[in-house]
Amino acid sequence: MPKPFLRNAFVLFLGLTILLAACSQGITPTPLVETATPEPTATQELIPVIPGDPNGTVILSLEEDGYAHLFAYAPGGMPLTRLTNGDWDAITPAPNPDGTKLAFASNRLGHWDLFLLDLASGDLTQLTDTPEYDGAPSWSPDGSFLAYETYLNDNLDIAVGPADSPANGAIFLTASAAADHSPAWAPGGRQIAFISNGDVILADL
Repeated sequence: MPKPFLRNAFVLFLGLTILLAACSQGITPTPLVETATPEPTATQELIPVIPGDPNGTVILSLEEDGYAHLFAYAPGGMPLTRLTNGDWDAITPAPNPDGTKLAFASNRLGHWDLFLLDLASGDLTQLTDTPEYDGAPSWSPDGSFLAYETYLNDNLDIAVGPADSPANGAIFLTASAAADHSPAWAPGGRQIAFISNGDVILADL
């Protein structure tokens, strides 16, 4: 019998012997350690959100159990904290300039309207009441006005109105056949940027 074959057989035999010996010692498998999944923290006292604060607090909309809700989060300062709940959606959050209130869109009453959440007290105020879609609010730098997208006459346009009642005496910034949405007020207060058919448009007020 060729020597390489005997050498290979001996190596195989030696490996099997070591394996059987290890099994006979009753090696205990290392238990799997479950990694905890971060959970939203419900709080009775809501923490004001101040843009540019040291904790870098952000407000975001996350889907949970089939519905989108608002949460606050500050890396290293505040865990993921729930701001809204219920069998309805809350999207496009926008803190006011001093961080004490939050405008957002919700379909909680059957239609997409704008709402205002007081972050200190938790009080909720309905800002618009129309059968059309209203969403994506953006505050003027002084907190007096809101720009928002609204669906009217089978078209999406940008409207501007008083912060406490945006649809009351609203002025339409756009009136074209293009889909205009996602308004963002410039820091100086004299311009509003928005998306129109995929392009970024800057409107001089």
